[in-house]
Amino acid sequence: MRTRDLMTTPVDTIPPVASVAEAAQEMQRTGVGCLVVADPQVRGILTDRDTVLRCVAANCSPESTLVRDVMTDEVVTLGPDDEVDAVFACFSDHAFRRIPIVDERGVAVGIVALDDVMLRGQSLLADMLRPVSREATIPRTRTSYAG
Repeated sequence: MRTRDLMTTPVDTIPPVASVAEAAQEMQRTGVGCLVVADPQVRGILTDRDTVLRCVAANCSPESTLVRDVMTDEVVTLGPDDEVDAVFACFSDHAFRRIPIVDERGVAVGIVALDDVMLRGQSLLADMLRPVSREATIPRTRTSYAG
């Protein structure tokens, strides 16, 4: 399985020179908890947590504070053809919950969230267990073996 099989598209992006207020409004409009910061290459990621802790709690004005000043700029990206194992490694090695998926130019083409992986894993597990659960409901006849 490849990262393209797990990623959500299109990815919601915002330029680094947008205000935190604009980013928060975009998150609200799109119903997401993070935006990939891009110009058009990925420069970072801005989460709702970044917004609250690095802007609001620090008494910065969301209207005058720029996204680039509060975003997480140490972001790891993967390509759409990378193996899913790379996603698991990023989640465990870096404690990230979201990984932007970029093309060969560094432009975001999707995003994989930990929640996506968990839901996909749950679905795959259910598919794998379906034959087992069916087998468990079929009454078995008792066979005696003469020894």
